[in-house]
Amino acid sequence: MMFLCSMFAAWAYPYVLWLISDNAYSALFWAKALMYGAIMVPIAYFHLVLVFLNLDKKDFYKKILLIFYVLNAVWLVSVYSPYFVASVRPQLYFKFWPMAGPLYAPFLLTFFLEIAYASFLLLKKYRSSTGVQHVQSGLLLIGIVIAVVGGSTNYFLWYGVQIAPWGNALVILYVVLTIYAMMKYRFMDAKVIFAELFTGLLMILLLIDSVLSKNVTELLFRIFALVLVAVFGVLFIKSTRKEIQQRE
Repeated sequence: MMFLCSMFAAWAYPYVLWLISDNAYSALFWAKALMYGAIMVPIAYFHLVLVFLNLDKKDFYKKILLIFYVLNAVWLVSVYSPYFVASVRPQLYFKFWPMAGPLYAPFLLTFFLEIAYASFLLLKKYRSSTGVQHVQSGLLLIGIVIAVVGGSTNYFLWYGVQIAPWGNALVILYVVLTIYAMMKYRFMDAKVIFAELFTGLLMILLLIDSVLSKNVTELLFRIFALVLVAVFGVLFIKSTRKEIQQRE
């Protein structure tokens, strides 16, 4: 859960810096930076749903998850090329709105495919479950659909369609529903929340640090550190979950 929330934060922080940019160079830099979070949101959601539904250990879903991660890795590597974000130009009341490159359409296809598949699996669970799990899956589904629908209003202007990103405020509802689910229905144990929060915050800091790298060597070193934190963070979270399961 905190991985997903962290990716929303990784999208929101550069988004604000892009909005307040006073020149095209800075705006283009931050417009590309915010795409790291945007790229990872759907795969984080898909991974969360697999864990929630206890499907992450099945070989079929492991393969699907791996394919999605590989595709997302391609988009992540491509972010700072002109083939992903081509330029920035005035759109509506925005001085420097990013314009899509040729790779942006395939990214959007992957984006909505991951969201749709995960939501389909969650909807099946919602319809077949009862009690607390029924409520948990319903809240998770409603929250992410609201967040994705709201955040997706950003994509019209990328292709010159004059529709403002009015839905950004809806992302707040996702945060509210997530917190409510965690507190009211014990969506996650407190130790798991702490483990994921610690890992997520550390990854956000390293991601921001990577974006601010001054040269390629520095960028590669910081990305390597980010990957190490991600790997050990996942192991830390898994060990915490295992400890809780054994205790129960």
